[in-house]
Formats: sequence, C-alpha cells, structure tokens
Amino acid sequence: MGNFAFILADLVLTIASIAKFLLFVYIILSLLMSFNVINAYNQFVNMIYGSLYRLFEPALAPFRRLMGGGMGGLDFSPIILFYYWNLAPGSLLKPSFHSHKKDFS
Repeated sequence: MGNFAFILADLVLTIASIAKFLLFVYIILSLLMSFNVINAYNQFVNMIYGSLYRLFEPALAPFRRLMGGGMGGLDFSPIILFYYWNLAPGSLLKPSFHSHKKDFS
C-alpha cells in the first residue's frame, strides 16, 4: 500500500509539473500575441492559444475578477497564477517527498 501512495503522489506531481509548463507556454504565447510578434490569425497559433485558454480559464477567472480590468490591455493574471502555483504547498513539499522516496528495484 505504501508503494501505491508514492506512485500516486509522483503521478500528481508530474501532472502538476506538466500543467505549470503549459501555463508558462500560455504566458509566453499571450505576450507574443499581444505585442504582435506572432500572428494571432495563424490557424495553428490560434488553435494552441484557444486550447490553452480553455484549459486555464477556470483557474484564471478568480484572479481576473480580483485585478479588475487589467493594466493597459495586458493581462497579468496568468503570471500571478504561475507565481501563486509555485508558492503552493505541493511545490514546497516536493523536495521533501523525493528525498524520502525509497528505491524499490
């Protein structure tokens, strides 16, 4: 049973890491689109951005409500969510979890 708990915890941490990476991609993509570095009308870019928007909008909505209208047309809520996510208790416990992991091979 203990081995299952470590595997499950490792799976949750891996999914959280993938989500953090995708949020980082969303931040970079939205900044590049807002400064017209990449074409927002490109079908591939629009598909990737739309998918990431639908993925992260439920998490970003509370931050957008707290911030109001934004600052000069730039949306800082993804950056605040990324910062908040890095301060979350799961991120603080990650090093201690891996240091107690046993080798079962």
